[in-house]
Amino acid sequence: MNKKYLIILLCLLSSGAGFAGNDAVKSQLDLANKAYEQNNYGQAINIYESLLNQNGIHNETVYYNLGNCYYRTNKIGKAVLNYEKAAKINPSDDDVQYNLAYLKSIIKDSENTDLISKVYNILTINILIVFTLIFNIIFFSLFGISIYFKELNLRSYIITAGIVFVLTAWWAYNRVQDHNKLYAIVVSTPCDVRSGPGTEQTAGLSLQEGKKVEILGQQENWYAVGVKSEHYKGWLEADKVELVN
Repeated sequence: MNKKYLIILLCLLSSGAGFAGNDAVKSQLDLANKAYEQNNYGQAINIYESLLNQNGIHNETVYYNLGNCYYRTNKIGKAVLNYEKAAKINPSDDDVQYNLAYLKSIIKDSENTDLISKVYNILTINILIVFTLIFNIIFFSLFGISIYFKELNLRSYIITAGIVFVLTAWWAYNRVQDHNKLYAIVVSTPCDVRSGPGTEQTAGLSLQEGKKVEILGQQENWYAVGVKSEHYKGWLEADKVELVN
């Protein structure tokens, strides 16, 4: 908690919100930190939620600490929700990913816990874009040099740079596509996925608190969702979930 708390201060005080605003934020963070250390998780939750909702703060570490508080109060859905929000900002954070993997093991949600998914999320979108641009430049530079200096044998370097360029471009594209999808977390149970938007429709799947779903559409108070880990699509009541985005 203390390490994360210090990071919050560094991030928020450098955000340009103004000195008066910074003082107010620091005061609230002090209160939240003290409440957490005294096991007063309810008070800490209220302060962190206030920082996010009233002050317009969008900070990985605030979400992380809020997730910790909800976990301590046995609100698994809210804990997963805030860890997911933290992971969306910084998917390479080891603490966030560890806590997410732990909670998903509790609710038996296999999504994003395998080695391939961990490697897939290890780099941020911005870093992937930078790598793509770098290898794009390297590839075309080597290609151009090979044309003017035919005596140089650059074939293997060109092929390697080209392969890495294509892979990073594909990786970045898919990460952007995934980033733009709308996800939600089940925060209230029972949560049944039905064949259509309405309680009279057949329930084909019941989701645990903390389960992650993709939002595919909306009709009044119902979401059309996809449950990747179950390979299932259907409808659920909108008030059973909260959006990650």
